[in-house]
Amino acid sequence: MSNSTSPLNDAVIRLRDLVRHYHLAEYAGPASPEQLLHLQRRFLLPEPWIDFYRALSPRRLSINTRGNEQALLGPDELNDGQEGYDTPDWPNTWIVVGGEGEYPLIVDVASNAGGVLYGSLTVVEPRKKRTPLMWTAQPLSENLTGFVAGLSTYIQHFYAAEGPHRLVHRDVRRHQFAQILHSWEAQPELLPYLSAWQAWLGVTFDE
Repeated sequence: MSNSTSPLNDAVIRLRDLVRHYHLAEYAGPASPEQLLHLQRRFLLPEPWIDFYRALSPRRLSINTRGNEQALLGPDELNDGQEGYDTPDWPNTWIVVGGEGEYPLIVDVASNAGGVLYGSLTVVEPRKKRTPLMWTAQPLSENLTGFVAGLSTYIQHFYAAEGPHRLVHRDVRRHQFAQILHSWEAQPELLPYLSAWQAWLGVTFDE
């Protein structure tokens, strides 16, 4: 990384260690120089994301949630990750870096901070016979450091229970969600975006 003692570096190292500990990816090492060069030329990603991939270049990283599994794409997966999103209302500065299907994780390359957006398809005029949809997005963080820290918090608490996540007792899961939400609330950079985090990862208390 450009600064080996930066808050971003510390956050990425923590995330990398959690990914390895819980075996969430086939590969969780650094990107090659060739991969980094491709990222800079093909996607024009903000510098924080280049630093991220320099330390953690995941392959098939999948995160369990209350709903569908969520991906975080590595350099070799970004090309395929853009397929299906080239609709007229899709901003040309948006790059998909994860998520799933109609709920992608997005980086707006117009911002240098590398913050992440949680995208979704939204009904525009529900009364029409053919329901029109458009892409909208909510911020999960202003910068990449906040996003990485928030994701690490989720992984740390969500995977703490033993056994397949869908078999964890309801009361245990509610306790985990309470821990996750409490930890997010203790991170000032995430406070404005808690509802988006809860929507993305399904950290809700309704049955």
